[in-house]
Amino acid sequence: MKTAEVVTGLFFAAVGGGACALAYRLGLGSIGQPGPGFFPLVIAALLGLMSLGLLVKGCLPTKTGPRPPRFFHRADWGRPLLTLAALVGYGIFFRRAGLIVSTFVFLMILVGGVGRQKPALAFIVSAATAGAVYLLFVVLLGVPLPAGTWFSAQGD
Repeated sequence: MKTAEVVTGLFFAAVGGGACALAYRLGLGSIGQPGPGFFPLVIAALLGLMSLGLLVKGCLPTKTGPRPPRFFHRADWGRPLLTLAALVGYGIFFRRAGLIVSTFVFLMILVGGVGRQKPALAFIVSAATAGAVYLLFVVLLGVPLPAGTWFSAQGD
């Protein structure tokens, strides 16, 4: 048994399950008219399924060979924790900040902070991706994703 894979699989299965519950609260809509929670639910379900695969792999017997490093020994936890914090923040601020702003900030953190790319590249990639996501889901597919209550005059 590989303890690191089992713990990681359990952790991401819990994250996927929690993300599924939060996505369900956004509203799923129907296949013909998907709601704002449909795509996040699909992604969270995929995360949960892949983490269960990792959990099963971790429970399978290992071949003999050099012992893998201990789980917490000399691990760099900064980037994984920053990724988790960015993902949680994205979920929290999605309705308030809206699709474009929350996606842009999320990607700036991932590309600039986690990927350690230059700020100009992080800005370009984040802006282009946020724009592409908006065009694809809101303009082309007509998915009613939040524009953000921070920027509306009524605050609805």
